[in-house]
Amino acid sequence: MVPYDYQIKMRQLGVKPEVLEQYGAVSEPTIIKWPILFEQIHTDIGVGNERHCRTRCATPEKPVGLVWIAYSDKHHTVTKKLQLSTDRILNIKAGIDRALNLTG
Repeated sequence: MVPYDYQIKMRQLGVKPEVLEQYGAVSEPTIIKWPILFEQIHTDIGVGNERHCRTRCATPEKPVGLVWIAYSDKHHTVTKKLQLSTDRILNIKAGIDRALNLTG
């Protein structure tokens, strides 16, 4: 699932509107909700990747290349904040690769 839209994040992931308003989509309070989706689709593990790639939306607090990743299984959920490059495709690949390595 690629839940770009805030409505999908709220409906499918259970992210509260006030969380999106205060912290935005690319944040730990948003990425921590991804395990709900994993439970809904009955997977053993799940990987989440929220990234900020738009220059026009960049701020000092959320620069281009900001990525939040999550790994979740039935035992635990781990999140991590990354600051990667300005290349969207590289960030997608690197974010997923790093999230898969969050298992410990």
